[in-house]
This record gives sequence, structure tokens and C-alpha cells, in this order.
Amino acid sequence: MYEDAGYNDIRKNLDYHHWNKQDSLILTTMISTFFIWGVVLSIAPLITTWPFIPKYFDEYIILSSPSGLLSGNFLLGYISDRYGRKKLFLLTVFLTSAGLLAIALIKNPYLIILSVFTAEFGLGGDETISLSYLSELIPLKYRGAVLVETSNVANVSIVVMAAIFFYLYQTLFMLINYPF
Repeated sequence: MYEDAGYNDIRKNLDYHHWNKQDSLILTTMISTFFIWGVVLSIAPLITTWPFIPKYFDEYIILSSPSGLLSGNFLLGYISDRYGRKKLFLLTVFLTSAGLLAIALIKNPYLIILSVFTAEFGLGGDETISLSYLSELIPLKYRGAVLVETSNVANVSIVVMAAIFFYLYQTLFMLINYPF
């Protein structure tokens, strides 16, 4: 009975506390990771336009994105439930960063497939950890809006990436067709 009372007090404090600086920092961190998730989601289809990627690799590159994401969702979500979210969150950031760095530096199509998978694997784990962490720590009054809007940042990021690549494509097209 005493343990239940302790849990109920903790739960009550978490659910009904006033928004504070720590909540803002947590939200900023999660928004950042969801923005990066949107960037990575848009990278796989864009990689297929790179000149050194043979066309027969397109399906594999595009398939590596959702397969990495789902694998990270399942495996890292399970591990975070067993061993804790904070430590695993750092691992997801490392995996995502390593995958993105490899995508930027490598020109081997096989390694790019592995790099896209690795970046998405990290973000798949990050997604489950972030949403769980937010639902556990954000005040009840704001929880629903924070969860929905934070996850929608990935969609905003995809639009930003599309606009950047559209602008770059238009600029490159103009330079090729209308040289100075």
C-alpha cells in the first residue's frame, strides 16, 4: 500500500506540475530529433538522384529507410523499456549521427544502403523513446498537443528538405541550360 501511495504521488506531481524550464528543454530536444528524422526520411529518395548511384540500387536504398526505421522501433523500443530511456537515447543519437556522416562521406552504393539503414534504425529507436519520454514527463494539460505537434515536426522537415532540393535543382538547371 505504501508503494502505491508513493507512485500515486509521483504520478500526480508529473501530471499536474506547471510547465517549467526543464519541460521546455525536453521539448526542444525532442523537436530537434524529430526535425532530423524528417531530414533522414527525405534523404533516401533524394539519394537515388545522385549521379554515382546506379539506377538498379534505387529500390534497395528506398527500402533501407523503412526497414531501418521499423527495426529500430521494435528493437530499441523493447530495449528502452527494459534498460531505461536516457542511456538508450544517447545511443540513438550516435547511430543516427554515424549514419548521416557516412551518407555524406561515402560513395559506395552498398555502404550508402547500410548508412541509410543505420540512420533510420537510430531514429526508429529515438521515435519510441522520445514519445514515451514526453508522455511520461510533460504535464497532463499539454501532453496531447505536445505529442501530436512534436511528431509532426518530421513532416515540416520533409517540406523544408523538398524546398531546398527543389531550389537547388532549379538553380542547377538554370546554370546548365543558361550558362553565363
